[in-house]
Amino acid sequence: MEKIIKTDNASLSEEQKEFYRRIEEIKRLQDELEKLSVQIPKAIQEYTRTIHPIAQKISHLEKLRLEAIDEYCNA
Repeated sequence: MEKIIKTDNASLSEEQKEFYRRIEEIKRLQDELEKLSVQIPKAIQEYTRTIHPIAQKISHLEKLRLEAIDEYCNA
């Protein structure tokens, strides 16, 4: 693949300038994607370590609350 050589912006047409802007945007998005690809597994691991156990405890408390309401209503 040929490497794109930037020239003086004054000599470029608007279409060429837009093309180069889009290439730069694609490069920026690729860099961002690489960074996120590294961060996502870490975020999942952190969620599994901290948030997931809390969610399980909340679910358990909800179950106990419903059991208590049921017991109270049937008493």
